[in-house]
Formats: sequence, C-alpha cells, structure tokens
Amino acid sequence: MRIKAVLLAMGLVSCGLAQAALTSGTYVTEGKGNNGHVVVETTIENGAITKIRVLKNSETPMIGETAIKLLPTKIVDRQSLDIDKVAGATNSSNAILTAVGEALKKAGGSKADLKAVAQKKDQAAVLKDADTDVVVVGAGGSGMAAAIEAKRKGLNVILIEKLPMIGGTTALSSTAFNAGGSKIQMALKKPYTADDYYLKLKGKGPDDASLRNLADLSGPTTDWLVDMGADLGRVINGSQHTPKDGGALGSMLVPVMKKQLDKLGIEPRTSTKAEGLYVKDGRVAGVHVSHDNGKYVIHAKGVILATGGFASTDILRFSVI
Repeated sequence: MRIKAVLLAMGLVSCGLAQAALTSGTYVTEGKGNNGHVVVETTIENGAITKIRVLKNSETPMIGETAIKLLPTKIVDRQSLDIDKVAGATNSSNAILTAVGEALKKAGGSKADLKAVAQKKDQAAVLKDADTDVVVVGAGGSGMAAAIEAKRKGLNVILIEKLPMIGGTTALSSTAFNAGGSKIQMALKKPYTADDYYLKLKGKGPDDASLRNLADLSGPTTDWLVDMGADLGRVINGSQHTPKDGGALGSMLVPVMKKQLDKLGIEPRTSTKAEGLYVKDGRVAGVHVSHDNGKYVIHAKGVILATGGFASTDILRFSVI
C-alpha cells in the first residue's frame, strides 16, 4: 500500500509538472514610476508573455516614456525580467518590471517560470568609423542647438548621446527660459531689455563680460526658439519665458528641437558614449565612441562638447586617446 501511495503521489507531481506553470490570460497590474503609478496590461499564453501594453502613465516625456516604449518589447523578445533598465529612466523601468512581475504572480508563477530567449548580436549593425564635418557630443538643449546651427550652415553633422533618449537635463527643466530683450519682452507694456537682464544677473557685483554676453544673446536665442515653434509667450518676473499653458519648459522645448533635427535630417545616435578625444598630428580630430555593437571613431574637422548639463560633470572626464 505504501508503494502504491508513493507511486500515486509521484503521478500527481508529474501531472502538475506537465501543466503550464503560468495560467494564460490578460492581467492588469501596476508599478510605481517616477511621477506616479504606471498601469500595465500583460498577456500570457502557453507559459510565455506575448504582449505588454502600458495603459496609463504620467512619466516624464522623452525620458520615462523612453522606458515605456523600449522595455515591453525587450521583455517579450527575451522572455525575461532580468534585463537592463533604461539609463536615465530607472524609476520608470522599475515600474514596468514590477507590474509585469505582479502579472506573473497573478498567473500563478514568477519570472523563474519564463523560458529566457538568448539574444544574438546583429553583426551587420556593428558601426564602422565615420567621417563628418562636426561631431556634437551630448544631445541636450545645447547639443541640439549646436547641431541645428551647424547643419543650417551647410555642414555635415553627427550628434551623439550616451543615453537611449535625447533631451539631457533640458528635458528635466520645469520652470522658465530666462532672457532679456526678446521680441516678446520688447512688445510688453513695460519692455524688459538685455540691460535689465544683465543687471539682474550680476546683482551688486562688478561688471562681468561673460554675463554681459549672456544677457545680450539671450533675447535673440529666445526669438530663435520661438521661430522654431517653441511656446514661450508667457512672461513672468520680467525675465522668465514660460509656456502659455503653464506646463514644464523642458517637456515643450525638447520635442520642438527634435522636430527641427528631423526636418534637417539629423538622426541622433543614442546609446552612443564618447570615450575620449581622438587626436591626430597634435590636434583634436574626432571622438572615440562606444555602442552596444562595438567601438569606433568618428573623425571630424570640429568637435563640440555639450555635456555640461547641471546634473553632469562628464565634460571634465574626457581623456585624449
């Protein structure tokens, strides 16, 4: 009888193993993102994740939304939650991974029940050395501006960004674009001039040539952005241009500048990190870069380093290779 019981028990275990560990179905779960909860719909069929849709989120445009765009496809392709988070969007990435993990629990299992799919590198996608007139390092506001103006002057441009999205710290800007002497300001009942802005910048300190230059160029720069479609029509406290709807500055500016890049045919090379300056015959002649598919050199007549955003000190880390 004992042997029969053991065999029966083994039979039951075998039957359990033969069944799919994950119950097929569509599950709606959520994870905590950077700006709130991210609601995710996960579809499971025959023990595999077949579809992931983000139903609701309030993540930062051009940053958190990049994770929302990229991660679902990666999870489905690799059948795994053990994947790299999107650099610069860690909280948004965690929200999606958490939500999908909760869906697996609702399906009666966990990430251990997924059968991971090995990924092969696309050898054809390995980038080779490139030649250009100008290479711009950093695709934040200043980098995009430099690339746009260089292209408008008839130069060939390559714009690189180490993160998988463009925008840099400009995308995080939530307040105002400060200036003096813009067309918008000069049309006010009480015009606000470049001199007014300069006095505000230097306060009671001595005259400063750099601040003077900043003040004088701030108005034309505002006009340049407005001409591209930027909404800076609301002015507060004299110097501060903000979107008319009161929204975040960066969330408005980055898409405007991206549209201009697209119009000019400048395709930013994201997930491309500058490792050091390339020097030939005693002068800077390009940049050493790394990418998931390999390392290469961008040879250029001119190199613009636009990596000095307020949240970064990368501009200090470049070495000569």
